[in-house]
Amino acid sequence: MATFTWQSDKWKLVARQLEANTLTSSQSFPALIQADVMTQTVQQEGRVAYAYRQAAIRDGMLNHCKLKWEKYGIALVTLPGFDAKVMVECHGC
Repeated sequence: MATFTWQSDKWKLVARQLEANTLTSSQSFPALIQADVMTQTVQQEGRVAYAYRQAAIRDGMLNHCKLKWEKYGIALVTLPGFDAKVMVECHGC
């Protein structure tokens, strides 16, 4: 779950950095400048959408794990006749 959280945060950071980028053009002719910036805008929007989509996928995976594993957290700590700390530290020794 920590990996999914880290990956989601990383993708969200990428998206925010892309959103903060100022688009510029190396063209000198006004019509080409406009076309260049428009093309860059579309590409940037696609990259931002992709980054947010990747973050959403990781968030979904995280939520899925939380739902599937929520009952096991209590079950592992409360196993009758077993000390969970010893079991984890000793790996069944």
